[in-house]
Amino acid sequence: MVVVQNVIQVVVCAYYQIFYSMNHPFFEQFKLVQKPWPWEKNKEEWKIMKIKTLKSIILNQSLAALLVSVIPPFECRMDTSSFPSYFEIMKHVIICHLSEDFIFYWSHRILHLPGLYPKIHKIHHQYNVSIAIATEYAHPIEFISSNIMPIFSGPYLLGDQIHCITILIYVGLHLSKAIHQHCGYVFPWELYNYLPFATNSIHHGLHHSENNGNYGSQFILFDKIFGTCIEYKVK
Repeated sequence: MVVVQNVIQVVVCAYYQIFYSMNHPFFEQFKLVQKPWPWEKNKEEWKIMKIKTLKSIILNQSLAALLVSVIPPFECRMDTSSFPSYFEIMKHVIICHLSEDFIFYWSHRILHLPGLYPKIHKIHHQYNVSIAIATEYAHPIEFISSNIMPIFSGPYLLGDQIHCITILIYVGLHLSKAIHQHCGYVFPWELYNYLPFATNSIHHGLHHSENNGNYGSQFILFDKIFGTCIEYKVK
């Protein structure tokens, strides 16, 4: 699962890096926040920030690999005879996303409390103009409480009902969507912008620019229920 996560992260970040590098007016018109990209604002500061971000990603991914090796394994099915149907994959992916989103919502909201934000979550919010590689730039405590624990909750909840292939699909979808939410663009061809109750780059981009509200990861559901949703429209 850690391998899949790293491959997805490299591929999807590389996809968005193409648009950053091109800096073409056609793509820049879909930029979420009309502020300079980090590398445009101050090149020297960006060099330092880029190194800090890469160090953070390496540290957190190493921590993830260590945790996977010591925590109890998922009780998922791994045999080929019970390979899941499309319906089962869809059902279990939705359950995993809902479980992840509920735990992420509250862990994320708690990290915005005055006593915790300056020491932990402020690191992630150093990117007030979010970009793809900022997705997993976080304090190790936040990485465990808001990344690892929520993602693992669904597979642990489902136990031997879920197949390992479904878990890999779920992790791939989750991470690619998380990177999309941090990319800084609102491309009209991306499906997430039109799925009912799904978050997108506008939803999370507003969280970074406003530094408040829109705490959900996958859905706007819990932001709506608990009154923390910043309203927006996809143009």
